[in-house]
Amino acid sequence: MNSQPDITSGSVPGSTEAPPFSAGRALREARERIGLSVTDVVNRLKFAPRQIEALESDDFARLPEIAFVRGFVRSYAKLLQIDSAPLLAALPQVSVQSSTPVTPVAMAIPFPSVYAMRKPNIIWMAAGLLITVALGLFVWLHDSTPKVVQTEVAVLDLPAVAEQAAVASSVVTAMPLAASATPMVAAPQVRPSATPNQEVLNHKDALIHLVFDDESWVEVADKSGKSLLAQLNQRGSEKRINGAPPFSLVIGNASVVRLYYQGKRVDLTPYNKAEVAHLTLE
Repeated sequence: MNSQPDITSGSVPGSTEAPPFSAGRALREARERIGLSVTDVVNRLKFAPRQIEALESDDFARLPEIAFVRGFVRSYAKLLQIDSAPLLAALPQVSVQSSTPVTPVAMAIPFPSVYAMRKPNIIWMAAGLLITVALGLFVWLHDSTPKVVQTEVAVLDLPAVAEQAAVASSVVTAMPLAASATPMVAAPQVRPSATPNQEVLNHKDALIHLVFDDESWVEVADKSGKSLLAQLNQRGSEKRINGAPPFSLVIGNASVVRLYYQGKRVDLTPYNKAEVAHLTLE
């Protein structure tokens, strides 16, 4: 007769009252029963030892969001070859408020392109400059041209024929002035530089670009182990991350996440085990 305790009931032989079922205790007992250590589980599931110890102690305050914990439990139960259904049912329905200080997460927030911010300013500056030059040229021509004619007439006190010649000469002289002033209107035009190809910027403005088609818990750390991202991401959101490679990533609900690294799509299928993907980006 099998004397091993039932993991779904959490009963202890010899006890008068069965304690409430604990998912963490059931996982620990199943692990010990098949002779695996915490280190063995770390090597196979690629989770941190502190996460495994916290889960086996039902210390949910030291664990991420409940969506990530559920994926963790599925992977652990699959490794131990036990049914995950009663374990998942025993988990809290909402995340327990963590008492551990949270390290601020550095993340890339998309801002408008420098070119896009400068473009309206350049256009308005160019338009204002053109208007100013045009008004100045109009005032200059309007005020100065009659004075030149009047000066010629006053100085050259000649007969009527000579006066006509003087007037004709002054008109011919005034025409080159207007012609030479014309380029002054066109010269100050300022053309903004071309906007960079938006398709190139979509995935190349950060080393790591994550697009979430549904909710997913993601952890990203740089080569020093510094956490760059650790949070539950909402459906339809995106995250852009820069830092020092190599990067270590843990992606929950991996089938709904699109990952781009240095502008290229990364296929998560080879790394997706029980809806949790573990990978390193060099």
